[in-house]
Amino acid sequence: SARDERDIPFHVKESFITGHYHGGILKKEEYDAGHDGWDLDAFVNHPISILAGLERHHVTAARLYTSDSYTLFNRPMRNGTVPHTIKVTMYVLDEMLRKMQKVEAKQNPLAYADTMILWRGMKDMDMDLEEFKRIGGVELAPMSTSADRQVANAYANGQQG
Repeated sequence: SARDERDIPFHVKESFITGHYHGGILKKEEYDAGHDGWDLDAFVNHPISILAGLERHHVTAARLYTSDSYTLFNRPMRNGTVPHTIKVTMYVLDEMLRKMQKVEAKQNPLAYADTMILWRGMKDMDMDLEEFKRIGGVELAPMSTSADRQVANAYANGQQG
């Protein structure tokens, strides 16, 4: 179950010692915070999961993606691997994300219609700004973003913790 010492992966326990996880700061009390004793059914039966219409396989994909397994999803997408090495799980994750997008629209339709600016910090990347302005760009894999530009800048500068 979530936050049970026996179920926390070894690499996460190591991250508690270093204070870093997935490139960011991590404190033990923050890991899976608010989910003490939760099993998969608790996540499936959460009101937001129900509102989104998520089923067990959607929640499983989300929990897997938000673990250290995210590279199993992202790396093949970024490398253009066809077929994707875990294509069914990737399909389920995509379906889950599409369902979750609708939750805010249902809960707060006025705010959902507002423009939201999100930032992504990318370390050690070169970019042709003129070409980007001319043709644009897209990230093929799911990615983390922040509404706080300073957070993104910290990741881009390698100062996230």
